[in-house]
Amino acid sequence: MPNIKSVKKDVKKSRQNHLRNSAAKSAVKTFIKKAKQVIETGAPDAIQESLKQTLSVIDKTAERGIIHPNAAARRKSRLMKRANLALAAATNTAAPAAAQVIETPSEPKKRTIRRKKTEPGTTA
Repeated sequence: MPNIKSVKKDVKKSRQNHLRNSAAKSAVKTFIKKAKQVIETGAPDAIQESLKQTLSVIDKTAERGIIHPNAAARRKSRLMKRANLALAAATNTAAPAAAQVIETPSEPKKRTIRRKKTEPGTTA
């Protein structure tokens, strides 16, 4: 145990954050597991509702920085792929597997500012 007061507070705070983060990660896993079970049943309305909740939980977790944004995107992508295959099979259409049946809201891309390279010894 640390002796310095501020470090003691940091340790306490990091333990609280760890508990909160692990609970959020567990919730994401639970929602994904439930969504997979609903997808297995094949009821289109239930699939849509379950996906909506699950994607929201994944997005919120990534937004808070608990999981990496790329990990969130990967999990959402895998779920959407599975759901789209199930919905395509449920509707008995010959829709290709790559076609999107459910639209996911996408965020606009951030623009980056490119700076001109300057030669050494010069100021811009």
